[in-house]
Amino acid sequence: MGNNHVESSRIETAKDRSAIATEESRREIKSMTLLVDAQNLFYSARDTYGPSARVNYERLKEVALRGKNVRVLRCVIYLTQLEDDISLFAQTLRRLSYEVKIRWIKRHEDGSISNTDSDLDIAVDCIRACETSDTLVIASGDADFIPVYQYIREKGKDIEILAFQDALNRQIKENVDKVTILDEYCIFRKRPQENGAKQAANAGIDPEKTPEKARK
Repeated sequence: MGNNHVESSRIETAKDRSAIATEESRREIKSMTLLVDAQNLFYSARDTYGPSARVNYERLKEVALRGKNVRVLRCVIYLTQLEDDISLFAQTLRRLSYEVKIRWIKRHEDGSISNTDSDLDIAVDCIRACETSDTLVIASGDADFIPVYQYIREKGKDIEILAFQDALNRQIKENVDKVTILDEYCIFRKRPQENGAKQAANAGIDPEKTPEKARK
């Protein structure tokens, strides 16, 4: 379980197939919650692998479950969408058994859009999940959540992070139990001919519509 005095977290990579445990050796977990910061992953994937890179959320969940036998799993993803945007991406995620939480961006009459992110929602849900889950897995490299991670470990719960290397704040490693570096195993490429609706379906966030504050 979580420990305030662990000097550094265990480090793995998503493409390391040797980390996949056999059925007999998997760690038994009664309840696990996976919380996904879509904004953070979208921009860090694009910055690392180029503008056509998109996160494969089915593989992301697979990586989060690697080496574990989880009895009760809850997966939540946090999106930021324009009020007039119909998200095919959200529909796809629900089919993958993600609970989708959307923070709506307001478009003003002058064409500008409101600045927003999902940090507060994720932080609150982390604390709530701590009461019901043995292990929390957070897909984000954002250092803003470090105080929440410290609280979770004080409660004796395990906290794991999934993040791209370049977007992972180094202080996070000192405050969690395990870090898995996301890599090309969790990436697919958006086809150039795809229209705007399909881009939204693949990415969840359209960079032309989303405030730059989303880049962390």
